[in-house]
Amino acid sequence: GSDKSRILDATIFLANTADFAAMNAAWDAWVVAGSAPVRCTVQAQLMNPKYKVEIKIIAAL
Repeated sequence: GSDKSRILDATIFLANTADFAAMNAAWDAWVVAGSAPVRCTVQAQLMNPKYKVEIKIIAAL
């Protein structure tokens, strides 16, 4: 297994950039303090129109 402190990279896909501040606050509250991974956030048309965000994570074991 792994845990949040072992996340190496995250790509965040937002349906609407107006949600960036809220997503950023949620992300900051979720990641391990001092262990935030490299992150890229982009606007994208998501697979399900009900989704506001999708996140792809790469973590070490």
